[in-house]
Amino acid sequence: AQASNGRKVGNINNAGSAVQFTVRVPAAGQYTLNVRYDNGSGSTSSHGVSVNGGTSSTISYPATVDWGRYAWAQKTVTLTAGTNTIRFTKGTGFAELDTLHLWRSGTLDPQFQIVNRNSGKLLEVASASLADGATVGQWGPTENATQRWTLRPTGSATQIVNVNSGKLLEIPGAATADGVDAAPVSYTPLTLPTIFRLLIFSFSVTHTKSSIYYPPLTILTTHTVLASIQPASSHPH
Repeated sequence: AQASNGRKVGNINNAGSAVQFTVRVPAAGQYTLNVRYDNGSGSTSSHGVSVNGGTSSTISYPATVDWGRYAWAQKTVTLTAGTNTIRFTKGTGFAELDTLHLWRSGTLDPQFQIVNRNSGKLLEVASASLADGATVGQWGPTENATQRWTLRPTGSATQIVNVNSGKLLEIPGAATADGVDAAPVSYTPLTLPTIFRLLIFSFSVTHTKSSIYYPPLTILTTHTVLASIQPASSHPH
């Protein structure tokens, strides 16, 4: 087994060692925190876990086969709606962190990012513009809401909405030609299949470090998969 995205967090080895993740959840309450880890030390290790600067509690990591084999540890955390911090500090022994998943039945975060599989960059509305017809393109992660999207069901159709502007992703003028650029616009009843057959995209959910877990979702076309949808992830600080 390999670390998710080929990377993991190690060296939480000393009394002052820590790593902090910022996560966003849609509703306040208790969540199940699932931590994918490796622990090749041969015995159970632990970290201290604190939420939003509160009192630390222990999460334990039973030994794995080696430092390249992974298992899951689990604990319950209480989060507020919106942004939260989850901090891991040195406990007993040694362990390395790979992926965090937060789970709570019925409260999945509706926001996601669209990642180009060739470049690894995110789809965004350029310069966080609020105007109709603004440029839509790819850019490296900026943590700005202009790189986050949500789905809006409208009866038999589904629309893609930019979180920053609240506007829809569409093909201007309902054009059918190859190479037409998508753009954000105010409400127009275009369907998701129409938009992304024109863009020649198809999507699948990916899971990244410290992201909220989403169930499998695939939006299919007959073309090669060029991009993926992932939950709007948070990043370690």
